Amino acid sequence: MLTNYWIYFYTLSKEQQLRQIAIIIVALLAINAICVFLTFLKTKYLDNTKSSLFQKFLKIL
Repeated sequence: MLTNYWIYFYTLSKEQQLRQIAIIIVALLAINAICVFLTFLKTKYLDNTKSSLFQKFLKIL
């Protein structure tokens, strides 16, 4: 799959290649921001003495 994308990527023009790279970077930054936010929630709100649904969700993370 990666090889097919790599071949497709090289057939694009330079402008389209830059656009594809920008899309990939934005997607990776969005995924990273979500992970940082979930880690923040876990460290701030995790309390082992409570057993609410939110606490169970944080323990799973």
